[in-house]
Amino acid sequence: MHVDLKNLKSLSILYVEDDDLIRNQSKSMFDSLFKTVFVAENGKDGLDLYNKHKDEIDVVVSDINMPELDGLGMSAMIRESDKDMPIILTTAYTDEEFLIRSMEVNINK
Repeated sequence: MHVDLKNLKSLSILYVEDDDLIRNQSKSMFDSLFKTVFVAENGKDGLDLYNKHKDEIDVVVSDINMPELDGLGMSAMIRESDKDMPIILTTAYTDEEFLIRSMEVNINK
C-alpha cells in the first residue's frame, strides 16, 4: 500500500501517549506530517481534547496502557459518539486481552 505523505498535511491528529520521551519524539515527527497535532499524556486528557476538537480531528492515535484512563477506555468513549472515527492503538504488549478488547471497541489498527 502506497501512502502519499502530502495527503497527510490536510489531516489533524489526536495523539495520546503517557511516556514523555516517546510523546515528544512522535509529536515532532507528526508536526512535520499533519496539519494539526493535538497531544495528550493520558486517556482522560485525550478524551477531553477529543470532545473539545472533535470537529477538527481526523484520526486518533493512542497508546493502550496509560494512567487515569487507558487507550481502550478512551476509544470506547469516543466510539459512543462517533462510530466512524479512525482509531489506531499502539502498544508494546502482546497480551490477547488487549486484542480482544480492541476488537470489541472496533479499533482500526
